[in-house]
Amino acid sequence: MQQNEMQKQSEEIFREFMDVTLQLSEEELQAVHGIVPMTQELFNRCAGKCEEIGGVRQLEELIREFPELYRVYRGKEIIA
Repeated sequence: MQQNEMQKQSEEIFREFMDVTLQLSEEELQAVHGIVPMTQELFNRCAGKCEEIGGVRQLEELIREFPELYRVYRGKEIIA
């Protein structure tokens, strides 16, 4: 039973990842993967797309990776 739940959760995570990946442009994907620098403009586009389609995990990953860009995106400081 527990293994079945873990499989469902893994499938959900993968599905969300694919949904977000398919929505991002080549340039945005390159920035996410560190191939090109992540600019504020690219971050804003990536975060916006994550929010639009409910890519919560990918948005959380972006925030962890680029907290300074998130602060500007939201227009406020993150309280740690």
